[in-house]
Amino acid sequence: MKNYPENNSRKRVAFHFATLAQGGVERMRIVLAEEFMKNNIDVDFVLCRAEGPLLASVPPGVRIINLNVRRSMNSLPGLIGYLKREAPDVMVASLPHQNISSIIAKRLSGARTRVFVTFHNAMSEEGNAKNGSFIRLIPHVYKVLLPLADGVIAVSQGVARDLQERTGISKGMVEVLYNPAFPSNLVERAGEPVMDPVFDESSPLLISVGRLHPQKGYDTLLAAFARARNLINCRLAICGEGAELGRLQQLAVELGVETYVNFLGFQENPLKYINRSSRFVMSSRYEGFGNVLVEALACGKPVISTNCNYGPSEIIDDPKYGILVPVDDIDSLSDAIVQSIKTEYDAEVLKKRAMEFSSELVAMKYLDVLGLRKNLQRGG
Repeated sequence: MKNYPENNSRKRVAFHFATLAQGGVERMRIVLAEEFMKNNIDVDFVLCRAEGPLLASVPPGVRIINLNVRRSMNSLPGLIGYLKREAPDVMVASLPHQNISSIIAKRLSGARTRVFVTFHNAMSEEGNAKNGSFIRLIPHVYKVLLPLADGVIAVSQGVARDLQERTGISKGMVEVLYNPAFPSNLVERAGEPVMDPVFDESSPLLISVGRLHPQKGYDTLLAAFARARNLINCRLAICGEGAELGRLQQLAVELGVETYVNFLGFQENPLKYINRSSRFVMSSRYEGFGNVLVEALACGKPVISTNCNYGPSEIIDDPKYGILVPVDDIDSLSDAIVQSIKTEYDAEVLKKRAMEFSSELVAMKYLDVLGLRKNLQRGG
């Protein structure tokens, strides 16, 4: 990381990402924005398109800069104009297209803004999951552009290692900053009322949260759940939307568990559903970190998760927090569901672990890396 002088004047940080879709990246940017503003730092969200279900969750005081382009790489002229006009102290980019365009925009704009790029998923996994030629070219593009960035941030040790292997960037250039997955308002949001009658039943309820996408491994989860139901009474709820909905609903029918599986769709506040469930299950084939695992622990819920690359083993690093199983292993996941339901966990231990990923703690680490922490005064 490069070192920069600090002063006491009010600073501005710009977060550049595509839209306010329902993903973890977008949620984490909202959390960081809230914490930065508590420390009297101004925040801009520089969006390719000012749209998405999380638009209503943007904290008051955050400026939304709408570049109004349909494709991320078409954002370059607007991004250059923004940097010339506003010259924020720091811009933090997220995801491949925004990382690349941010580095280029700084060079072409001549702005003194310091640009930090972030990696939320392993490049190797993203390349395997997407067939686009640009995605396959990204490691080569990064080899040229990453040395021009002012800082590189990875959300887990695993993602950092993968980045180093794929681009040849030195270990010393990459900072690992875990996601602020335990926001300051989590307890309040988890306590909101739930009207869905599925949460009124007495049998153990498993819950999973995430977009309905092959990455999340819901087909494996449904098969494991069907097997587990032969051994123990339980139900399953899934929060999320996506193109896989129809296929997963049909699979539940084929497995004979459609009566016991509830697809709840996108939920702006999944925490209140997690809080009223018995166990949290994540069946992902890969992750960058696994924010929702921390959220489940923060609600005092034991976790059952695939030990996928990358993140879960860095969160569930002790059996007292939950159970890790191999990816796409139906029998192991099924056995873990049964074992977890039969095991008593200490909710306070789980919550204490989650606090290690608190938004305030992570935000301070971000401000250290961005060179903005010195002499900060928290606001009201």
